[in-house]
Amino acid sequence: MKLCPKCDQSVAEEITTCPTCGSIIGEGRKYIDDYRIVDVLHEGHSSFLCRAIRERTQELVMIRLFTPESGVDEKVVWRLKRELEELKKLPQDGFVRHHAIRQSSDRSWYRISEWINSESWGSLLASGRLKDRTVLIELFYRMASTLAVLHEKGHFIPHLILNDIIAVKEGEEALNIKIDYKLSRFFDPKLNRPGPMLQNLLECHPDIVNQRPLDYRSDIWSLAKIFVELLTADLETRDFLAKVDEIELPSELNVLLKVMLAEDPDMRPRSMADVAESLAKIKAGEAEKARDDTASAAPAPVRTITRLHKIVKLLAAAVVILIVAAVLAWFQLDRMKDDPSAGFESYANRYARSVAFLVTEYWLEVDGRQFYYNMSEGTAFLVDSDGYLLTGRHVVCPWLEDTSLFATAAQLKADEMTPLFKYRIYLWFEGAKAFNQAARMLTSSELSDLFFTEIAHSTEAEPRLVIAGVAKPPMQTRQRVTSPLKDDLAVLKIDRSRRD
Repeated sequence: MKLCPKCDQSVAEEITTCPTCGSIIGEGRKYIDDYRIVDVLHEGHSSFLCRAIRERTQELVMIRLFTPESGVDEKVVWRLKRELEELKKLPQDGFVRHHAIRQSSDRSWYRISEWINSESWGSLLASGRLKDRTVLIELFYRMASTLAVLHEKGHFIPHLILNDIIAVKEGEEALNIKIDYKLSRFFDPKLNRPGPMLQNLLECHPDIVNQRPLDYRSDIWSLAKIFVELLTADLETRDFLAKVDEIELPSELNVLLKVMLAEDPDMRPRSMADVAESLAKIKAGEAEKARDDTASAAPAPVRTITRLHKIVKLLAAAVVILIVAAVLAWFQLDRMKDDPSAGFESYANRYARSVAFLVTEYWLEVDGRQFYYNMSEGTAFLVDSDGYLLTGRHVVCPWLEDTSLFATAAQLKADEMTPLFKYRIYLWFEGAKAFNQAARMLTSSELSDLFFTEIAHSTEAEPRLVIAGVAKPPMQTRQRVTSPLKDDLAVLKIDRSRRD
């Protein structure tokens, strides 16, 4: 940072003309002792970060030069040197290596670190490379894994921000990360001159705002904040939970982010290792989906094409049959044209007993104690004489899309409990007595008090009601566009062959 000699306007080292008064300032710093500055990465109130080369040995390094405004003096330098020895004990992979702290010929202090071929997060977001969800989840996993190692060593970073995580180029496209860990975040904790990103964290981190004791779970909240910033490309937001709801994410990642961002530290994952383990499972799931998409896009084999030809022939035969049936139906309707309501009533009465009312209840319990309960209602339709019924996935398996259920299960596991999932399904055909009118007089919330469950077909009585199949919900945008109803299908069966 330089000052204009005429108006004292502060400008970056590479600026030669004052933007305020137009005065010539001259060239900025080109050397720090015998290190030649190659490029400037950051200039702030307290420090100046650059890449440099030592011309005598051709050694490539990164240098952080502390400005007079930083407050770095002999006492601070003594503390930083002591901390430097502690940082050298960290594993080389995943953390920026700091070599030494020296004083320049003009009495300025600077720190020498390893040279890193880094990419700025702003450039990565602007280029669109982070739109690939697989790449981003891989980076999230590496961040969490590296922080888990730091926690194992007894250190943590509650003030973690995106600028502390360095995106490292590996080859043409591959990215890795390194964390620039600082044993103490502030030279002087009372000096209130943080950068915008750190200031944002200080004003929105629930543990810092509420002056709670900081611990490893404070890191988990800060890391979740970084995840949301990269997922949304919004580096200034503060309503992180609302942002999570706005973006399309795998359900497991959605639940993980909400748990990590919990206001109450006790509701967050217990350790960074748990976060890394969850991200590893999400990463494996995304890789499997990518393989399935690739397989579905592959050319159809000859046997499949032959089978498609047979299907086309069968469909053609079915169309002919439908045309004949339509003609016969037209003649039938023509006979009833004098009384059309009678015709519709006849059809309604014919199929009325194929319509059924459905109730599904499900819950989580631990050692007989219920921690979560929910239910859904809907309609099912008998479609053949073997007892198969067609209904909606959200009716018969509502838990598949219940993020509150997943969040509760994750929290119970984090509390070292083993939740047990249970469900029951009841079904009444048209004409059967389902609703208990007397239940209006009761305060009980038991399902058996609200409905006549003893006369219903159910998953717990003979003939047993079973789930025969459930369509997978579409996950890709292309699938959602081509399936506006989200493939909301499920099949039930009244199994009369089963016996206890």
